[in-house]
Parts: sequence; structure tokens; C-alpha cells
Amino acid sequence: MTIRSPDFLDGPRNDEEGRNQYASDELAPLVPLTKPFFSWDSSTQLYQGIYYTYCIGCERNPDQAFLCFQRAICTVLSDAPKDSWIRFSVAQYAFARCFEKGFGIVQDQEQAARWYAKVFQSCQEVMRQQDCSKENSDALFLMGLCYEFGRGVEKSADQALELYDQIVKKTQSVNLRAAAEKRAAQLHVSKI
Repeated sequence: MTIRSPDFLDGPRNDEEGRNQYASDELAPLVPLTKPFFSWDSSTQLYQGIYYTYCIGCERNPDQAFLCFQRAICTVLSDAPKDSWIRFSVAQYAFARCFEKGFGIVQDQEQAARWYAKVFQSCQEVMRQQDCSKENSDALFLMGLCYEFGRGVEKSADQALELYDQIVKKTQSVNLRAAAEKRAAQLHVSKI
């Protein structure tokens, strides 16, 4: 088994039988794999953006993906119940990646850095407000990615490892635990 690039928005990946290998990407543990449908709520817009990114039930469309991520952020801002903070953080992360990669928008590293910093702040807010371990684990995972790649914060493999280890110890989500274990293993290998 080959270890794939952790980069989000690099396009669809297919296995030998042509099935989408979305599960190997950064945000996979946080997003359900179902076919897209249209709605204006923040969750649906977030998922729709990811579906447009990875050709899940539709054609790859960077422009639509970017707009969906933007709508997800705006929708959460307009009526933000506490349980939507993690969706907001995931949408911000995807939005920042669009700027970083030039996916559906002109590449702009300054905007990407600004949005990554917002992701980190949003995750810290989730940690302050939520008692539910699932949301805390999701926030820890996004914060780990930020530390691992130096997105919005100073790059720190040690901080990322610490966050991934916390996820492995406390999450009930099998997918999230596996993703955290994989990220931690890759960090350990890169330190050698």
C-alpha cells in the first residue's frame, strides 16, 4: 500500500477498480460519503463543495466547490448554533485550501494564511464551547493539520503529534482514530 499525499484538493484518487479513494485525504474522517444534493444549509454546502472537489456523484467543478465552501461559511455565520462550529472550521479549512492551491479562485497565499489562522481560532472556540468528544476530536484533528503543515500557526510536528495522540486516546470515531494514527505515523517517519 502506498502512502498518498496528504494534500486536500489535489483531485480525485481512484483505486485499481476505479473507486474513489477520498478516504485517504485530510478531511475524510469529518465528511460522510454520500451523493450530493442541493440545499442551502451549511452542512450540505460544505459536503457539496467536497463532492465537487472529488467527483463524488458529480463532475469535478472547482468553481462550484469554492462557492459551496464560501456559502457554508456564510450560512454558519448567519445562524450559528453551537453545534455548527466544527462545520464552520472544516468549511474554513477547505476555503483556505482553495486559496492555497488556486482551486476555483486565483491562488493567493496571503488569503490562505489568513483563513488558516481563522481555522485555528475556530477550533479553539470549539474546544472552549463543546463538551462532546466528537466535536473536540474533530477540532483537535484540524488543529493537528494546521500544526503539521504550518497553516495559520507556526509549524510544529511535536504539537501535531500530541494532538493526534489525544484523538487516538479519546475519540469514538473509528475513521477519525485511523486518520490520526496515520498522520502520527507519517510524522514519526518524517522525523527519522
